Amino acid sequence: MTSNRGSPSGEYSESRPKRALSRRQFLASSALALGAGAAGTSSSVSASPSSTPVPSVEETTDHLSHPNPSPEAVALYRYLHDEWGSRILSGQQYEPWWGIDELEYIESVTGRQPAVIGADFIHGDRSRPVSQAMEYWDRGGITAIMWHWGSPGHMIGEDEYDRSLNTDMDAWAVFDEGSSAHQAFWDELNEVADHLETLRDAGVPIIWRPFHEFDGGWFWWGGNGADAFTDLWETMHWYLVEERDLDNLVWLLPHADYPSANWVPDRSTFDLWGADTYSADDSYERLYWDTVSVHSNDRPIIKHETGHPPDPDAAANAGAWWSMWINWHTDWLTDVDDWHLESVYNHELTVTLDDVPNIVAEYGGDAGGTDPDGPPEIAGNTPQDLTGDGLYEDVTGDGQLGFNDVVTFFEEHDSDAVQGNVEYFDFSGSGGVGFNDVIALFERL
Repeated sequence: MTSNRGSPSGEYSESRPKRALSRRQFLASSALALGAGAAGTSSSVSASPSSTPVPSVEETTDHLSHPNPSPEAVALYRYLHDEWGSRILSGQQYEPWWGIDELEYIESVTGRQPAVIGADFIHGDRSRPVSQAMEYWDRGGITAIMWHWGSPGHMIGEDEYDRSLNTDMDAWAVFDEGSSAHQAFWDELNEVADHLETLRDAGVPIIWRPFHEFDGGWFWWGGNGADAFTDLWETMHWYLVEERDLDNLVWLLPHADYPSANWVPDRSTFDLWGADTYSADDSYERLYWDTVSVHSNDRPIIKHETGHPPDPDAAANAGAWWSMWINWHTDWLTDVDDWHLESVYNHELTVTLDDVPNIVAEYGGDAGGTDPDGPPEIAGNTPQDLTGDGLYEDVTGDGQLGFNDVVTFFEEHDSDAVQGNVEYFDFSGSGGVGFNDVIALFERL
């Protein structure tokens, strides 16, 4: 198709713009500036969500629907919480065998890569999403897997996508032990569980969003009403959690464009919620708050499919703090104006692949720890080395790096406890500890 690459003025910059501070970093730098007399920075966005603090490892274990989630799943969930309300993760459904390589296209337009890729068990070769997820995790990224599940036992249509739209199927038939639908349901679910088990054994966490757009009514799993759907969801959850022990899954309940509380399954069977629409909008404010009204605004909310990434400023100013968005594949990507794609991917509020930290090292239950030969208490707290590099960035000892660590370090960097243990706090690598190390610690946020 005709290229639309360029800015609204018709110009295209080949250089990658320098990222401005995120809202969270700006607030931290402003506080430091007040304490140190340095010049501050302004921010273009003032809205923030009514979100809860980042849950501890123990709290996350209680939040997640698996009774004993893997360290990787815990770390992923905590990372999503930490970014939520500060920045929005970029995402792309990645289907390079259907026309274009979406990741290469995004790189050519924006100079960046998405923080999240989407994959789909729709393929005859269902090992594809496994390879995709492993490769992207190794690159530092996150994968969300869906499943366009063709109606079990009903070979109607040319491919699995066509069969997923078979709303004439009686979804209750999968619970009838004498039916072909019942046998096919369990055979196919068992096959997918085997692939998810491969990812579990490799230590790869997955945002798992089966039965997407369930309350839209256009897929077989939603064609027989809310009760049939909730039974399907709860049955799958029971099998994958209780029988297959897939502790690497973070379960996303994926509403359609008008989320309905009547369709929500048992709340112990999902971890996150979200919705989607292909109607282009700057913020998707209505969809965000409709989702909040069905659930709450205390966990990251995901726009799991779109054909037009939200404008970060518009979303933030509307309070529509999506945790992430995932753009659909092929034409749904190339039809996005290139100036918009470039602007979104290079915005200060957008997380791209190069922004994603070592999630397990920074947010996992086994990350870092306290060296018995490490520093003494600082302001009554025992610092921790979260990354194993010998530097104790978690000054407050609460298991994560945050603004409070920078403030405490700023207040205590001249203390005997710090000055007598320079090797643990020399964040700038200067051989001593001074205000430059406070700045260096701030830059780690």
